[in-house]
Amino acid sequence: MMRDLKASFTVAAVLVGTVVGAGYASGRELWDFYGSYGPVGVPSSLATGLLLGLAACRALSLAEDAPGYAALSSAWPSAFALALEGVGTLFLWVILAATLAAAGALTSSMGGLSFLQGLILFGALIGALALGGARSLASVHSLLVPYMVLFFGALTLGKPIPSPEPSAPHPALPFPFFWAALLYAAYNFLPLLGALLALDLDVARRGRRGAIFGGFVLGLLSALAVLLLLRHPPDAQDPLPFLTLARGLGPLWVVGYQALLLAALSTTALSSQVALQQRLKLPSALAVPIPLLAALPLAILGLPWIVSRLYPVVGAASLGLLAFVLWPRRRRR
Repeated sequence: MMRDLKASFTVAAVLVGTVVGAGYASGRELWDFYGSYGPVGVPSSLATGLLLGLAACRALSLAEDAPGYAALSSAWPSAFALALEGVGTLFLWVILAATLAAAGALTSSMGGLSFLQGLILFGALIGALALGGARSLASVHSLLVPYMVLFFGALTLGKPIPSPEPSAPHPALPFPFFWAALLYAAYNFLPLLGALLALDLDVARRGRRGAIFGGFVLGLLSALAVLLLLRHPPDAQDPLPFLTLARGLGPLWVVGYQALLLAALSTTALSSQVALQQRLKLPSALAVPIPLLAALPLAILGLPWIVSRLYPVVGAASLGLLAFVLWPRRRRR
């Protein structure tokens, strides 16, 4: 019983920690995908969390008889499985590069280090943590995610909500709100799937129902955050709306928020790094440095370039994977 509960907590923590990356924790991502659509963004963000939890639970159920992608893709047509491998590996590389770039930007904004120095230092930290493989992945998420959830929840509840009505939605929005929410779930699902399938088989098998709980926590946190953003609409040029809100609460909140951002970057980067290590199957001496070195040139281009050019493309491609995992089918005997 305790082993099942611990495994469920680990799966839930990995789900939340992988999705709550720099873009999410900044508030900019949540505003662009949900807040800018007005009040309908609140239930939409909750639904996205539940959808991710359901899809993650379903994927782990399909792969419970053998470890990793080999089991999950065995039920799929070979061409689809090959496409999944290619797109999945590409997006894990993109996510790793994005977190390195975000870490470089964050450390340089805090002072003392240049963008490149912060990027390299953070990459070295992720490389050291990744030496532990799946165990390190589970431990880091289990330690950092509770802090992330508690602080993020305290921030959303700690900022006074004024009486005026929420701001009107932005005039020219590229997608209907439900399509934006679906895209958000889709482009988070690929790195999430990679992280969950990188866990030890016993943890993934025993804890797959924890994905539902993790999706609920993620959705509830997102709904509270979107509600806060609706009551305190960010400036169009503000890259860190939640940092702006934290400054209004005092200097200790700012320090706590900076720690939250670093934790969010660490969990997301480690998820992508460990998943890449397992998928590439490189010799042990090269397993950790090769993914990091490969991500470095892309990371130097900066987070805005990566998000604007690459995220929408891979997110749209991920819709097929999300639909296939959720499509009902008979289990093989």
